Amino acid sequence: MFELVWTWISRLWRRPRRWRRAVDPRDRYGRRHSGQSEATVPISKREGSVHTLDFDDKITSGQNFELRPWNHKYVVPSLNCDLLREYLARSLRVEIGRVNDAADRAFIQRLIDLTRVPDLELPPFPTASLEVDKLLSKPDPPMAQIVRVVEQDPAFVQRVWARAKTAHYSQPPETLRLAIARLGFDELWKVGMSLCLNEGVFRVRGFQDEVEEVRQHGIIAADVVSWVSGHARGPYYMAGLLHDVGKLVVFRMASVRHAKNRPTVETVEQIIKKYHPAVGVIVAEAWQLGEVVKIGAGFHHNPLAARSEQRRTAAMVQVADIAAHAVIPNRGAREHVGRKDLVEKFGAELNVPEALARARGALGRFDANKERGAA
Repeated sequence: MFELVWTWISRLWRRPRRWRRAVDPRDRYGRRHSGQSEATVPISKREGSVHTLDFDDKITSGQNFELRPWNHKYVVPSLNCDLLREYLARSLRVEIGRVNDAADRAFIQRLIDLTRVPDLELPPFPTASLEVDKLLSKPDPPMAQIVRVVEQDPAFVQRVWARAKTAHYSQPPETLRLAIARLGFDELWKVGMSLCLNEGVFRVRGFQDEVEEVRQHGIIAADVVSWVSGHARGPYYMAGLLHDVGKLVVFRMASVRHAKNRPTVETVEQIIKKYHPAVGVIVAEAWQLGEVVKIGAGFHHNPLAARSEQRRTAAMVQVADIAAHAVIPNRGAREHVGRKDLVEKFGAELNVPEALARARGALGRFDANKERGAA
């Protein structure tokens, strides 16, 4: 009898994997479960030019994600747009197989078709903005030429006039030249660069509130990145401004004329969450905005997934992303949580209270400009 019992116990003892599985933070594919610490997450699947995280990683649940909208690890597998298009086509075909609703499948297919087009059917980056950028890069920017360039774009003129009419002055400016002088060159440059987010292509039926939130978030984040980087204008500001621009393209593909053909909110949110970094990098490529903007779009949710020389740029955009989310009012404990996350991630190198103060100030300016029609 004793020998039978001992044999039974020995057989159980030879199968410890089943007992360990309940506490092992990884499954056999190396995927992280919710109990695993961030420090043990694999930074990349392979060495070389293509860096990626496991896109099947479990992300936070609905309530927690609303509290921490910055808290997921979706990044791009590469900054090479040819590879990105292949990745998007392959991954989005898998997503089609996961949904049952016909409108959801049609929405994802539209996105697949669009990402095959090199320029995503986007209009060119505003010409006047690019010309002003070139003029302001000169040691002594020529005011007369700047005025002539701004005059070419009615939307540019309207925003300059609206921002120049503030309570700080008793009289509105008499000429466009005086309006530009009131703003200063740094503010003029920011106005010009933000015009790209006001393009009609991003005015989408059924998602205009969400699009406006992305615009607001980008403008706030740009101001924070500008402060962190020490550059009032240039590619770092643009990286903050456009780090979520991929969301706008996805919203455009989700927009339809008839409500019955509109995809479900859940599907749109999931596609945006997973793929907006990849789409954002393609937008930056289409507009020829440079490597810094592509890094910000592709890696702002996990700077450690980027190459070592790219991580500082990605980290600056992540700081701005968290700060910009944290200061939005009426979000419960989000600012407290955002401050806590910033301290944990960057506390040794970052003045967290000042970062949040910068974001709060940018939000106030955005709201004031919006009231004047200058946002």
